[in-house]
Amino acid sequence: MIIRRTPQVDLAGLPSDLPLLTALGRISRVLIRWRWLVVPVVGLAFYASRGALPGDLPQFSRYGRQILTGNLTGSYSKPYDQSGPLQLLAAATAPPWMLRSAFRLTVLTAVWSVFVSFGSMWFVRLVRGGAELARSGGLELAAGLLTAAWLIGGQALGGHLAELTIPASWVLAGLAIRRGHWALAGALLGTSVAWEPWGVLGMPIALLALNFRDAARATATALGIAAACYLPFIVAGPFRMLEFQWGIGPSTLVHTLWPHATSFGWLPRLVQGSLCIGVGSAIAVSLRRQRTANAAWLVPVAILLVRFVFDPMQTSYYWVGAQVALLAGIALIDGRKRLSAVLVVTCLLVTSSAFGGWKTDESLGGLALVVVLTALERREARRASDAQRPLPASGGQPVVDWDVGDVDADHRLAQSTGHLR
Repeated sequence: MIIRRTPQVDLAGLPSDLPLLTALGRISRVLIRWRWLVVPVVGLAFYASRGALPGDLPQFSRYGRQILTGNLTGSYSKPYDQSGPLQLLAAATAPPWMLRSAFRLTVLTAVWSVFVSFGSMWFVRLVRGGAELARSGGLELAAGLLTAAWLIGGQALGGHLAELTIPASWVLAGLAIRRGHWALAGALLGTSVAWEPWGVLGMPIALLALNFRDAARATATALGIAAACYLPFIVAGPFRMLEFQWGIGPSTLVHTLWPHATSFGWLPRLVQGSLCIGVGSAIAVSLRRQRTANAAWLVPVAILLVRFVFDPMQTSYYWVGAQVALLAGIALIDGRKRLSAVLVVTCLLVTSSAFGGWKTDESLGGLALVVVLTALERREARRASDAQRPLPASGGQPVVDWDVGDVDADHRLAQSTGHLR
């Protein structure tokens, strides 16, 4: 599928007849030009005011080093570890001496936050490239500043790095499969499960394929890669991941619906996952035939918001995943689709309460905006299809598509004009 190439979004393209707008335009041009320096400075400023130390990183790092030494029996011998093998191996790259004091952990988190801010700008570039859109320095700057303001780097390191990698993999898989690259999409979806088990919630992304065969092949590839990553630990044993019980927060929807419950095991997780996959599949199917790259982030955001609404806990790092997917929505803003851009920004503002922590109400509001934006994308796609539909030729004769080399073209043309021999 060929996605229309649009001109680069220029945030500095302001009218020049007003002095204030002229000054703002010049400032924005300077910020965009020096964005690779501006973003880390802003990121460090936000981190200095609201820094957070890694929570699970030291324990995950120990599990990861066990895997690197060939010990496959210790990583999942306790129910505590709910991370995938890739998460543990990534944590093992943190130098042990950096994890032995609060000061070193603070330095590590600050450096990581700057690195993630850079990564968010490259992510915007990758997403726009996958959608065959020109680069946009302004959108890269916006993504970097939002990443810094939301403390995405520190939040992810304090919880799980998978909150960064899983949504990013989903978005890139959505862009890949819409262009017919089912193997790449399947590999990305499979590795997302290898980061953490909830990566399996992204399987509806495969439904964005233009035909059922590609969707089935991508899903089979993803499940095969995921199984291969966990199978060695299951065989080595003991594998006690499925014995873990989560607590239930008093302000969650789960507590409202199930007030006497004190724990949340894997069986309720399956119900929660089914709801996520159901909503994600509905969004994916509704956008499958639309020529819009926005489907690659709308489906992940919908899945992640449903996941939060029905989650028994409200941990701050959970929201990083949806924020990463929303950055892809920023990356795909098209200046000619002003209403879509406004809704993306509104969705960002409503669902990015990183400073106070997300609540169920905000997530439901964000989910409603995703549904509205999906409907608008379908309406816009229908209008574009109607505009490209050939009009009747002069004399009342219909215009028939005629592919050169089609042996049945003469027959169809004669049939349509009433001159079938």
